[in-house]
Amino acid sequence: MSRLTFEGVSKSFGGTQVLEPFDAEISDGEFLVLLGPSGCGKSTLLRMIAGLTDITSGSLLFNDVPVNEMDVRKRDIAFVFQSYALYPQMTVRQNIAFPLLMDRMSGWQHLPVLSTLIRSRLMKEPQVRDQVQGLAEQLGLTDYLDRRPGALSGGQRQRVALARSLVRQPSLYLLDEPLSNLDAKLRTQMRTDIAALHRSVGKTFIYVTHDQIEAMTMATRIIVLDGGRIQQIGTPDEIYDRPANMTVAKFVGSPPMNLIASSAAGGHWWERVRTPHTGEVVLGIRPENLDITASDRGIVPATVETVERTGPESIVALNIEGNSEARTYARVSNSATPAPGSSVGLSFDVADCSFFDLSTGERAATPLHA
Repeated sequence: MSRLTFEGVSKSFGGTQVLEPFDAEISDGEFLVLLGPSGCGKSTLLRMIAGLTDITSGSLLFNDVPVNEMDVRKRDIAFVFQSYALYPQMTVRQNIAFPLLMDRMSGWQHLPVLSTLIRSRLMKEPQVRDQVQGLAEQLGLTDYLDRRPGALSGGQRQRVALARSLVRQPSLYLLDEPLSNLDAKLRTQMRTDIAALHRSVGKTFIYVTHDQIEAMTMATRIIVLDGGRIQQIGTPDEIYDRPANMTVAKFVGSPPMNLIASSAAGGHWWERVRTPHTGEVVLGIRPENLDITASDRGIVPATVETVERTGPESIVALNIEGNSEARTYARVSNSATPAPGSSVGLSFDVADCSFFDLSTGERAATPLHA
């Protein structure tokens, strides 16, 4: 098992700071997701954990042991890349077994021709055979063990890549956007498979993605990054319900949290939302926490722009009075969907709202009452 501790860890390339210093601790057995937009530093951070990229400053510890200078091969990790990185000339069985064979071979045994003979012999060892067979059954690959990667679908190839990483039974698993090359149906299936694997092996997983659905459905904790800065560390519920700042509020959620500045509210309805703040603040409300009512009954007057049906519910885009430059979204059942162009009222419970300081973007105190 691996417990990770980050003490002032940062990364720079020359004069460019790509990851600002931060502190964090990852417990044994967690499923940690590094979530953020492209270029935010999440893959760089994963490579620093793996030892593939040097740490500029600070200390990274595995179970309280500093590993900044530790060789990659001694870190007891498995790395699943965005590309499947399978050996096309080998069968699925040989691809899965490959890490076990490498661990059993000494330097001189890697010579051409000789290495092929030795690998063939090692493949017949009961321990190797049983480990490969067990993982194949666990990941639904039994029927494909004698095929080559070129004869597999994308989802099957990704399961082979996972099996190859799992076969060594390392203490730490690193996964760098492993589902980004799959279609929507396969991504859903693989999310379930990976989450089940995590529960089965009970080891620490660190998973990089820009897909918030992957983060929210698989993670025990999430680190949200943006612009090389750690924006928030928390459980999926904490990230979603209590975003630390407007950056997190706008990134997490589809549609994202609605943000309405007090100055944009025109004053007449904002007075009904009392807060303990004297300066200008931003109200944040999730689309599912907005109720659409008759125009004379809601707190906020609005006009319906568009309605998008997504199956059992609809996403309604609205323009609210005083904030016409930004759309506001509500998630409602199909039976409560208003017609485009109609005038409606929006109501909400202030207890469901977040408030942010306009100047800093950081989360402010909760409201006093509605």
